[in-house]
Order: sequence, then structure tokens, then C-alpha cells
Amino acid sequence: MEMHQVRYFLAVARERNFTRAAEQCNVTQPSLTRAIQKLEDEFGGQLFRRERALTHLTDLGRLMHPLLERSYEAAQQARVLARQVERAQVAPLSLGIAADVHLPELPSLLGDMSARISGFELVLHTGEGADLLQAALAGDLDAIIGPAAGDMPARVDCWELRQERFGLLVPAGHAFASEDRVAFEALAGERAVMQGGPVEEFLLTAGVRPVHRAGSAAAAAMLVAAGLGLSLQPEGIVRPASTAWRPLVGCASERTVVLAAVAGRRRSAAADIFLKSVRARGWQINCG
Repeated sequence: MEMHQVRYFLAVARERNFTRAAEQCNVTQPSLTRAIQKLEDEFGGQLFRRERALTHLTDLGRLMHPLLERSYEAAQQARVLARQVERAQVAPLSLGIAADVHLPELPSLLGDMSARISGFELVLHTGEGADLLQAALAGDLDAIIGPAAGDMPARVDCWELRQERFGLLVPAGHAFASEDRVAFEALAGERAVMQGGPVEEFLLTAGVRPVHRAGSAAAAAMLVAAGLGLSLQPEGIVRPASTAWRPLVGCASERTVVLAAVAGRRRSAAADIFLKSVRARGWQINCG
């Protein structure tokens, strides 16, 4: 079996027409047909039912399709990797970080990688943790850093980085800012900037007034800095200078921040070094 035969097979399976498949592969139809026939001889049966209006896969063809597709993709990836190595040791890293997670030491780690790795190319994505996880599973991200998900797929490797409590982000001039911690029952009647999610149900049960709403932790922090209310935020959040974060007594909610990557997937040198470097460091929190 040769790769051009596999390529022709996939083209016919996609187009459901030998003529269009031949045009797409830039070969004559007789050449494509002969290649498919040789493939059928090797497999011992027909791969397609040839009909004038619509050519379609046989049972054998349907069984072989995913296997041949993976084989062809692996061959293409090998060629790309070989060209990269031959040219200049390109070392790409596609990284996703949840928008409400902040690791102060991460910029220095990435700076060190850029200085040490020839051809280092970083693509950085931010967003919701669930969206980043789906992007990683789809192959668009090498690694993600975000809150642990309770339904994390088994084929995803996770490494715990730290535990984060939830507390109150308040304007610097608020009475709570002068206290070391805030009692849960003291929240009754306070104006709140809400973001949604089950964690904020704590605020509602405390009797806060949900006056404003924000679409992200960063947007909520901006509204808090403007004096529009308080917000429930993880202790590692990047907060504006005109705000203060205070632990909330009586609200035991916390989350785990993890590093995650799809298990068994081929990684670039940069992705491999990044995973090992992040796991080797401590990611303690300093709320200030």
C-alpha cells in the first residue's frame, strides 16, 4: 500500500465521484481507478460501490476509512515535522490560559523558554476553561491552564498547580477593605457585580443586591474598581490597584487550578519543555 493510493481513496470517499476525485488529486481518472483497484486487491474486496449518480463506500470501505485516514494524517505530520527539523528546528507552543487565572511567574518562564529554545513560536489563547479544554481535545492547543473540571475526560492528563479560595473583591474605599476578613452574614444589602455560575449562589443566599452584571472576571474587577459594588473572585485574580481582595468567612468554596494536556499526543520540543517546567515550579499565591 502506498500513500498516493490512500490519498486517492480518501478523495473518492469524500467526493463520492471518481471523476471529481481525480480532478482534485490532479491525476487522470484511469490512473486513480487503477490505484483504487490495487488497493482493493490488497484488502481482498471492493472498497466502493460504483454508481453513476453516487459512488459510495462498501462495508469494507467504511471499516477501512478511519484507519486509512489516520495513516495518511500521520504520514503528513511526519513530513511536516521532517521539514521543520531540516529547516530550522521550529519549536511551536500553542497555550491556553483561562481568563480568570493568573500565574505571576508564568511570564518569566516563557521568557526563559524563548531565550533557550531556537525557533520558539508561542500562540497564546485566553477564554473559558471549558472552551479551552475542547480546543485542546480538537488538537488546537498543546496545553491549558485553568480550573479543574469535574468531568475531565480520561484521555486528558492533569497536574495540580495550586488551590485557590474565593473571596470578596471590593473597592479600596469600602469598609470591608480595612478588615482582614469579611463575615458572610455581613454581606446582606451590599451591592454586587455578578458573573453567573454556581459559586455566586453564595452571594445571593447572603442577601446581596445583584445590581450589575459582567461577562468576565476582568470586567467584574473593572466595575468593582469603579465603585459599583463587590464581586466574588478567586484569590489569584489580577486586581486593579484601587481594589482589595478579602477572605470570606463562612464561604468555604475553593477551586483547583491545573495544567492539562491530551495524553499520548505528539508534542513539539517547546510543548514538552513547557509541561515539564510548569510542573517543576511552585505556584504559590501572594495576594498582597
